[in-house]
Amino acid sequence: MKVTLKILLLSAILFSSLLFGAINYPHVFKELGLAHILSVIEGKTLLIYFGSAGCSWCKKFENEVLNNQAVQDFLRANFVFVRILGGTSQNVFKGKVYTNNELFKLFKVPAVPTFVFMKGDNLIHTEIGYSPPSEYLKLLKTKVRIIDEGYDENSQDLSKDLDNYKGKPMIIRISKDDAEFVLIYDKNAKLIEKLDKELKEVDLCTTYVTSDEAIAKKLNGIGVIRVLLIQDKNE
Repeated sequence: MKVTLKILLLSAILFSSLLFGAINYPHVFKELGLAHILSVIEGKTLLIYFGSAGCSWCKKFENEVLNNQAVQDFLRANFVFVRILGGTSQNVFKGKVYTNNELFKLFKVPAVPTFVFMKGDNLIHTEIGYSPPSEYLKLLKTKVRIIDEGYDENSQDLSKDLDNYKGKPMIIRISKDDAEFVLIYDKNAKLIEKLDKELKEVDLCTTYVTSDEAIAKKLNGIGVIRVLLIQDKNE
């Protein structure tokens, strides 16, 4: 990650809007640029939620869907989730400064709530409108299967055993600098240097960061969705 981009991003975070109200999901991001960088480092899908302070369906989504434990667990395991409210608050995205209203235009948001799915720099899908918790969770799971596992959108297997689906466990190799960045800004990330034999403290939805390849493989083998393995570029 370029130093100048980090400086620009962190400067914007200091001046982020105070207009965002309380939200029930503790791992929501307000800064799009930060969320995008984390999603790239962690190999996760970026989920951008566009809403409005005066939108009743947005409030219903935040109160009923984001307060659902199954939705929360699947989100933090597989996505980096960011909320953008309409207004003149500024956000940095891919090195450029935008107002939130400009981001609405950039992503061609027709109404709220709207949910934009991105992997890396690629816009994958846009979902418009409210869905109850069970339907929203189904949407999240099918998108992960399509994006991370390559399922055909029209395949009959897409919905097979979906209730028990947790995501695709992956080991992502990252630099030491990126590991430090993740541990500072992602509340769901945890540094792990040793494992207890019973693995009692392992949470499959936590993003684990380690420099030990044996630990990374062990966590991946028991189904942890995202393990970040610190590795120098020349290794």
